[in-house]
Amino acid sequence: MQGSRTGIALALAAALGCGALTAGCGNGSDGSPLTVKAAVIDSFDGTAAAWTPFESGGSTISTASAPLHTDGENASTELTYSVATGGSAGLERNFSSPQDWSESSALTLWVYGRGTGHTFLVQVYDAGYERWATRFKVDFTGWKQISIPFGDLSAAAWQPPSARVDGVRDFAGVNGLSLAPSDGAGSGSVNLDELALGDGSTATPSGATPPGGTPSGGGGTSAPVPPGTMPTTTPATPTMTPTATPTPSATPSPPASTPAAPTAAPAGPVTGTIIPLYTAPSDPSWDAVAAAKAAHPSVPVLAVINPANGPGAASSPDYAAGVAKLTAAGVKVIGYVHTLWGKRPAAELQAEMGQWKSWYPGVSGIFFDEMASQTGEETYYKDLSSYAKGQGFDFTIGNPGQDTSPTYVGTEDVILIYENSGVPSVAAITGWHTTYGRNNFGVIPYAVSSLDAAFVQSAKPYVAYIYMQSDGLPNPWDSTPAYLSALIGALG
Repeated sequence: MQGSRTGIALALAAALGCGALTAGCGNGSDGSPLTVKAAVIDSFDGTAAAWTPFESGGSTISTASAPLHTDGENASTELTYSVATGGSAGLERNFSSPQDWSESSALTLWVYGRGTGHTFLVQVYDAGYERWATRFKVDFTGWKQISIPFGDLSAAAWQPPSARVDGVRDFAGVNGLSLAPSDGAGSGSVNLDELALGDGSTATPSGATPPGGTPSGGGGTSAPVPPGTMPTTTPATPTMTPTATPTPSATPSPPASTPAAPTAAPAGPVTGTIIPLYTAPSDPSWDAVAAAKAAHPSVPVLAVINPANGPGAASSPDYAAGVAKLTAAGVKVIGYVHTLWGKRPAAELQAEMGQWKSWYPGVSGIFFDEMASQTGEETYYKDLSSYAKGQGFDFTIGNPGQDTSPTYVGTEDVILIYENSGVPSVAAITGWHTTYGRNNFGVIPYAVSSLDAAFVQSAKPYVAYIYMQSDGLPNPWDSTPAYLSALIGALG
């Protein structure tokens, strides 16, 4: 989908040691049994003794006791990390005996964020050591309770060679988990407190204490808790990463060269759209996108802009003004680069990402067109996506324009698995895709003369991003359909 060429595809939170939700699971800092409330896995009361740090690629992580806490205890555990490009750092815990989580449906974890915007990765190792993953964004300051429904966990793209990978969340025998506070390059710190099993609902712990150690009063809020105020009661939505006899992995985290964990499915039916907006900012299509988003503010609208098969030779005042118009309307603007099916030098793409960031600060994500679909280039795309995240972009999209090997799931936040004339069959977007969260997938059919509302409703359970275009070849992306606003309304 490069320029006017259409054949080119646009073309865990805490110590796992409580069997059956009883008190006395895990170990305290002195090695004695840790007495915890029913359903609490780890209080993180100033210690992470049961966890093993992992570091790769020059990255570092350390733990320390901190006087911030939410659970009435004396402290929380503070993680200080520095993740290098292509590296990883976090904590892992392998249980001495499997833990039965089959009677629960979620994890909850209190996190004290500092607005880093880093993506926190949680992985759970099931009875066969298959890794199940989700992510959430630490874009808040203060305490926030993160709720992680088990149904939102997706099979990680990388699995240990010894894992029994069967696509089944076998949580009757959980063997371990890992926590990585930044799934991409970045430095910062977060505090962890009270990891628990539950049903996905959240509640303010008794005796919640803000920074400074003074108990707070009053009710919960629906937003992140700023320093010195009461913790929120509203869970964050995780931002959501394949046989042999299962044995514990000797490697605490996936190697830096393996694909990242897939993005978990949204915690609800919300569906958005990804629009290839390959027109000049003066074209009426830009106003149409802004107006459609304004008419449906709750529906995510992502617009991919493409000045010249990438950011172009120089900054354009017209594009800067156009980006500002879109972002003011609530549209998320994504910058286009093309990868030549994994053959284009990464250095060229990195340079173009730098130009997008420098010339158009309102662009907050990167679109990798001409994405490979056959196995062999997973590391290439994973590394490009990690680089983008390290440069401050918070969203990446890969476009093979057709179905792809499952091994690519998680290399970008979303993969567009269909770019062709007419809507795909439901069979084309189910199958192996249902093993993963719907938030990993999108479709962009063209030559759809009128809004196909029936397809939208049938596809929403399986893909989180749906676009339709009435235009067709030779270039379906040089306009927007007359039914654009109606399409976005149908996605809500």
